Amino acid sequence: MHRLEVFLFSLTLIPLGYTLFKDSVDQKSAATSGGKGIVVLGLTWLFFWSIYGATTGVNPYKYLLEVLDLGFQQSLEFYTSKEAGLTQETMYNLQQVTEKVRETIPKLLPGLLAAVLLITVWFNMFFSNSLMGRLQKGNYPWGKYATWQLPEQFVWMPIAAITLMLVGRGYFQYAGGWLLLISGLLYFFQGLSVFITLMERWNIPTYVRGILYFILIIQSYGLILLAFLGLGDVWFNFREKLKDREHQM
Repeated sequence: MHRLEVFLFSLTLIPLGYTLFKDSVDQKSAATSGGKGIVVLGLTWLFFWSIYGATTGVNPYKYLLEVLDLGFQQSLEFYTSKEAGLTQETMYNLQQVTEKVRETIPKLLPGLLAAVLLITVWFNMFFSNSLMGRLQKGNYPWGKYATWQLPEQFVWMPIAAITLMLVGRGYFQYAGGWLLLISGLLYFFQGLSVFITLMERWNIPTYVRGILYFILIIQSYGLILLAFLGLGDVWFNFREKLKDREHQM
């Protein structure tokens, strides 16, 4: 890409990789390794963008907001032009939605950036764990993904998020939205592990599993369903119940 900052930014994954490797050697749990990875990568990114901002004289956060806003504005101008061929009613609705999104994005951006951080750590853990499990013939560094589980105390996170959104005002309400986004993503990861467990217990064929995973991921309702499934696992412990039934049989 001939851009030095992109290459340097890719190097910020090295501390995360070392942290995950060290934890896998020390046989830490997936939740512990994931938490440490989030802290390490978050601090690394914060350090990188601070140095980048001080060097270039550009505030990365404000620049990102400006780029996003400009992108929405240009998209709106294109779709409301004569070349798009949309009706007046459609253009009006599109304009209302776009303006609402432009107002909402700055309020939710910290939560969205935190979500990117979580996804990056999860992505690296999930695929490195799967790869090492195959190379080492079933010896997974953090156990099979179907066994990954969040600490029970995390259940207070969505409760606090909803409380802040209902009774908070201003930045407290925004913070509730950020917290709800983060907790929803975490419980989506747990819901996915529960869903994988169900697929394995029911001996669903591989190609059918692939279709089901694809449908759940591309459908927004599927993502919400998996998040609720992960949250419900805290109280109902679906995986343990399945194990108990297998032992009884």
